[in-house]
Amino acid sequence: MSSLRAELRTLKRNHQEEILLGREAARDEDTSKGVAYDLLQSQYDRDLASAQDEVQSKASELESVQETLRDLSFQDSANVACGNCPILEREKQDLREALRERERSLEEEVQRRQRMERVWEEEHRRLRESEETGRELQESILTEHNRYELKLTHL
Repeated sequence: MSSLRAELRTLKRNHQEEILLGREAARDEDTSKGVAYDLLQSQYDRDLASAQDEVQSKASELESVQETLRDLSFQDSANVACGNCPILEREKQDLREALRERERSLEEEVQRRQRMERVWEEEHRRLRESEETGRELQESILTEHNRYELKLTHL
């Protein structure tokens, strides 16, 4: 009888150690997920700030080109004699091409930013799912532990 009690105590101790190890593993997993989430959030924030800076820069360049084109249009109307000047026409064409290139670049940057946001949202969703799975596993371990404790007390 005493050997059975000793064996039960050993089994109970081993089971409690397993539960503690399971809880530690779940906590470690939660911690690593938190670190991964923080890193992902930090990278997203940096990328977003960089994209916003670049968009602002492109917008300033676009405004500058548009202002130059307005100036050229004003000069063109004020100085009719130079209206057909090939140099001026070439310069206007170059500015129009630069404007189109800036607009295209700006659109690409906006699309890149939107793709980054979608990726971030998907990763955030996966992280939430992993956290939920971790919580469910912890609850399952606790339920199993309680069930085992009940069995031991009824012996």
